Amino acid sequence: LQNPHALKSQAIESLCCDNLGNVWIGTLYNGLHVFKPSQNRFARLYPGERSLETGSSLRLLCKSDSNKVWMVEPGKSLFLYDSENEHVVKRFPTNNTFWLLGEIISGAEDVNGILWCGTAKNGLVRFDPETRSISNYLPPDSSKNLSHYGRIGEVAIDSQDQIWCTNRTRGVYRFNPANKTFTEYPANPQTGFPLPAGAFSLLIDKNDLTWCGTNDGLLYFDPTTDGFVQVDLLNSSTQNGPSVFCISET
Repeated sequence: LQNPHALKSQAIESLCCDNLGNVWIGTLYNGLHVFKPSQNRFARLYPGERSLETGSSLRLLCKSDSNKVWMVEPGKSLFLYDSENEHVVKRFPTNNTFWLLGEIISGAEDVNGILWCGTAKNGLVRFDPETRSISNYLPPDSSKNLSHYGRIGEVAIDSQDQIWCTNRTRGVYRFNPANKTFTEYPANPQTGFPLPAGAFSLLIDKNDLTWCGTNDGLLYFDPTTDGFVQVDLLNSSTQNGPSVFCISET
């Protein structure tokens, strides 16, 4: 940590790769770090109001078009950052007008440049950075316990512009932006096995297949049965597998 070209924090909040192959790392209390393979070293940046020395928590949400990444300083600001030229393109304070963005957990950008965000208790949030319009959509049963059912964890978008998102209590949702409805996937209709409540991660691969990492293993969505199927990672006949917290495609 004393090396000026090393990572300045061990408390990593999030990771994101841009189109240039740079790895962006959001940290707890130490701002933003970027690893550029061409230089084989880390650099620290902070695009917020405070200095690099003071730093703050920054969470990377997703890559945008071209060479930009979305990031958020929880409770303060949402940024669109140009990773090639290293400057803030747009900044949106997450209070007053944009208060719905105040507790962002994750995000994904669709083909139209709309940012879809998972939040701690405001459900799924749609944000248009051009018009600055913002709206949120709450999953079923959110009225019973907003902080419980209204929490959206990971967000991913498929080729049909369907928004997939996780809730650790209910499982996985698929949101249709056209009719603004959620489809809930709490169980696999083929096997009857419940989708584990601990749905941690999502990935939509190059073949448009949706993968979900859970507390009980890895699952993928089978459109022929309209349900999730568990992958046997342990080559065993038991239902449960190892917890899968992160999924990445090579």
